[in-house]
Amino acid sequence: MIDRTFFDAYSLFDPNNASASTRDGCGRVVFGRGVSNCPGALRAEVLNCIVGSNDPRYPLDADVVDLCLDDATMVDNLREPPSHWWPLCGAARANENRLVIHINADDFGSLAKGMTRLARAFPTVHFFADPFLKGKVARWQAGVCLAEEPNVWITTRGLYASPATWPDRSEREAIHFTVGEVGAGKLLFASGLTPALMDAQLLRPDDWLSGISFLEPAQCDLILRKNAGDAFADLGT
Repeated sequence: MIDRTFFDAYSLFDPNNASASTRDGCGRVVFGRGVSNCPGALRAEVLNCIVGSNDPRYPLDADVVDLCLDDATMVDNLREPPSHWWPLCGAARANENRLVIHINADDFGSLAKGMTRLARAFPTVHFFADPFLKGKVARWQAGVCLAEEPNVWITTRGLYASPATWPDRSEREAIHFTVGEVGAGKLLFASGLTPALMDAQLLRPDDWLSGISFLEPAQCDLILRKNAGDAFADLGT
């Protein structure tokens, strides 16, 4: 069976131990299997329809709702008025925790306007997205600009350890654009790798970021740790 567990939103529990292994619980959110092996991590569960917690399809125990709709379906839903999204985004969660939604998409260019309207309609919901997954040739800039909204964060997932889609260290161009456009305070480190592949990388996340010359140490710390604390506030420890 393919191991579909991966870590997202890197956030160390010990800020003085930046080289801790993912096995020690520095993955802030775990997608897929294996969450029980990562004490203190949050868990993301898939939802493939716009429903609320009174619907049996809703992942009641999820810390993060991993909203998985194809782009065409997502566009159709984003054209609907806010009342369409109210069961998911407006009603209070049964566990009283903040709702955090991970948005999956191949082309954020087609979703940008609708996503912005959604974020503004539900300002208490925290959204995060991965605009870099499809590489340098995709319309990733539109996904970055979503983070101009105060309740939207984006992740580096798709940049770290991805030389095929971001050749010749071109991921630095994307990070430079992001920091200039929305600031380092809206960017979360996210590997998207399985725990084994994460541990096998030659460069640890902190070393990778510190090697980007235009990033200051404080900005690296925001990306690695502090932004995740803001994005996932009130969820877990």
